[in-house]
Amino acid sequence: MQVNESSDGLSFVTLTILRSGSFGEATVTWVVQQQTASLSDVGQSAATVTIQNGANSASFQVPIVADDIPEIDEVFAVRLLTVAQDNQMILQNQVRRGRGWGGEG
Repeated sequence: MQVNESSDGLSFVTLTILRSGSFGEATVTWVVQQQTASLSDVGQSAATVTIQNGANSASFQVPIVADDIPEIDEVFAVRLLTVAQDNQMILQNQVRRGRGWGGEG
C-alpha cells in the first residue's frame, strides 16, 4: 500500500480488520513498527480498535505526518499485538506492512 504525504499536514492510511464471524465484541490492539520510516512520520503509533457485536470488520486510520524534507520511500509495519473476543485472547503478533512516499518539499 502506498500513500503520498499531503501538502496540508496529514495523510491517512486506512486499514480494515476482518474476522470470520460476527458474534461478540472483539478488541484489537495495534502498534506501528519502524522500518525505514521514523515514528515522527506517523501521527499515532498505537491504539485499540473494537469490532462490535454483530459486525465482522472494523477500520482504523494511521495518520502520516507531512514534512518538507525530500526523502526516499519510507516503510513502516502495523502489528496486531492482541485480539481478544469477549475478554478472551485469541491472536497475537500479526503484521501488515505499509509504504509511504517521501516528503514533497
